This record gives sequence, C-alpha cells and structure tokens, in this order.
Amino acid sequence: FTSCSKDEENEVQTSNALLVDATTYTLAKGAYIDYPNTMLYGTTNTHYNYEFLTTDGSIVVNSANELEDIKGKVAIFVDLYSAGATSFKAGNYTFVSGANDGILTNAQLKTKYENKSVCQYGTVLLGTIANASLGNAVEIDIKSGSVTIEGTKPNFKIIYDLVLVDNKTVKGSYSGAFALISD
Repeated sequence: FTSCSKDEENEVQTSNALLVDATTYTLAKGAYIDYPNTMLYGTTNTHYNYEFLTTDGSIVVNSANELEDIKGKVAIFVDLYSAGATSFKAGNYTFVSGANDGILTNAQLKTKYENKSVCQYGTVLLGTIANASLGNAVEIDIKSGSVTIEGTKPNFKIIYDLVLVDNKTVKGSYSGAFALISD
C-alpha cells in the first residue's frame, strides 16, 4: 500500500507537459536566446539574460538561426535575468513586472533588482490547430509566479508555476536539450 501526496501527483502529470488552466499540452521542444549581460539598475551590467521558449510543436529558424515561427498548439516564452553579470545561473526566478521601471529612481531599481534573479516578462501563445503557425495565436501575458531553471546549457529543466493576466494558472516542466537560437 502506497500513497502519493497531491504535489507528487501534479509533478508526474506535468513532466514534459504544460497545464494551462485545465488543458494539458505535451511539450516537445525547447530553445533559448543568450542576450548576455545587461543593466537593470546603476551604470554597470548587473544581470545575465536568457529568454527561454518551450512548445508542443516545432521551432522554425531561418538561415541566420533566428526565430522565424513556432508551429504547435502552445508555446511559452519567459525572459529571465540572473543576478550577476558574468553568467546565467540555475535557480528560482520570481516574476517581477518591469512595466514601471522607467519612472523609478536608480535607488528604487537597485532595491527591486539587486542580488535577485527575476522573470521580467513572459507570455503564453495558445493556438487551436496542432503543428500550425502560432503567428495568430491568442497571446496571454504572465502576471505572477515563478520559473525554476535546473542544469546547464544546453541541457536544462525548466519548471513553471505561473498565473496569467486572465487568472489562468500555468504549471509544468520541460527537460531536455535546448537549442541556442539568435536574437
């Protein structure tokens, strides 16, 4: 006789899958863009930026290895800023909106971002036809939650625990080789 806690059951159901509200999608591909170091406050670089993409379909790049299209029923983008300007680090990234950063003072920005790894932007694309372009998909932005990154490039595990602006929840994970694509 064995039993599983609710958390253990949820983990099994969302491995290499994305649960958006009550719909589960099987994730098949992952990619990331290395934007290197960037400045979130002050006058020197403070963070290292990767943008991650996972989808149930395919990721189409052009001859310059730039993202051209995503084909599938779902894709999720998250823009992650790792504390420290020298390299991207695995860890937990809490969603923090950067929408009002332009009106904050440098001291306020430093308080907001110093020594913190954050997810500053993210969106979910929802389509209706498997393997069709997500160019005209419904796009729903992230408003809160966290993303956890495990591993090192190119073999990452990304774990989502998010809430969208329409209050739908997004939970799941994808583990595998992530393709490096260009900006």
